[in-house]
Amino acid sequence: MFIRFKCGSTWQVVGSDNFHGVIGSPPYGVVFSEWSLADPEAWSQIRPILRENNGWAIFIYTPKGKNHGWTTLEFAKSEPGWYHDVQPASETGMFTQTALDEELREYISEYGEDDGRAYFDQEYNCSFNAPLLGSYYGSYLGKARAEGRVAAVSCEPGLPVYTGWDLGRSDDTAIWFAQRNSGAVRVIDYYRSSGHTMDHYAKVLAEKPYVYAEHVLPHDGSNQMMHAPDSLALQLMKMRPNDKVRVLRRDDVDAGIHAVRQILPLCWFDDAKCASGLSALESYHREWDDTKKMFKDVPCHDWASHPADAFRTLALGLPASYQNKTEARSPLIVIGDRSRTTMTLDDAYARDKRMRASRGRRI
Repeated sequence: MFIRFKCGSTWQVVGSDNFHGVIGSPPYGVVFSEWSLADPEAWSQIRPILRENNGWAIFIYTPKGKNHGWTTLEFAKSEPGWYHDVQPASETGMFTQTALDEELREYISEYGEDDGRAYFDQEYNCSFNAPLLGSYYGSYLGKARAEGRVAAVSCEPGLPVYTGWDLGRSDDTAIWFAQRNSGAVRVIDYYRSSGHTMDHYAKVLAEKPYVYAEHVLPHDGSNQMMHAPDSLALQLMKMRPNDKVRVLRRDDVDAGIHAVRQILPLCWFDDAKCASGLSALESYHREWDDTKKMFKDVPCHDWASHPADAFRTLALGLPASYQNKTEARSPLIVIGDRSRTTMTLDDAYARDKRMRASRGRRI
């Protein structure tokens, strides 16, 4: 996947989920293949390098709903120095109408009438209107855009902020910031990064101009990660001693997806601060089994997983009035809130110490 030419130039293939591997290198040109399926953060990180080198970038892709692929196209239409070209199959001269009609019939036979036409429109007609095939939340977010609920949504003074987290295995972390306002959920901010310890994310929280109601972590928040002996929840508690920290118990993924679908009709998203997070939610989809010609019952694990999992944590962690009653059982422990549990900072620290000692004896 790497070629070094005699002139000294190099050519390399890198997955967008591994863009950190090229940070620090001096590319003069980058081609994003299937940009609408790639991690949009890759462009944010590589763009400064290209600007410094007076370099160039090409984005080649098929539409996958109105995610970051659509945003890039809309930006290119109005930005001097950018070139854009949208070519439906009917205009390229590559296919006869007979061939296109046959393709449409085959898509419908494979995926059914609605999904088949949507897939055909994406692949051959360059349609951004059809959501990504198998998308969990594409239709919900499409409706949110149509209703004007993806707009400028600022932090409302006097309303505390809830955060929902995902803690990745390789320390990728995503955080959503939301407020409750009567019957609405105001999603005002989003943050994602990797390669940092918990003190970095505590600093991110401190730098935001928000008063926090609660930080909701997934079940692995009770694990010891990020190069520290204490659990992530305990680390955050020590760094944010005046904040409430809650760890959810391990829950069924389908139940979490159901909780997200319940609150999405209530959500208003800030289109600027939440742009990359929204792209992830729209791109979060089920895996397709090409042998059985059907979707699997599990989400596809790709760049969109961490942001989508963080939003699932937020949906499950919001007060019960924003969830279905069957989901209200999901919180397991609350740390730092004496009104709902006896587990205080000292209790949690003592529990972690006992757990470490127990593991040591087993070894």
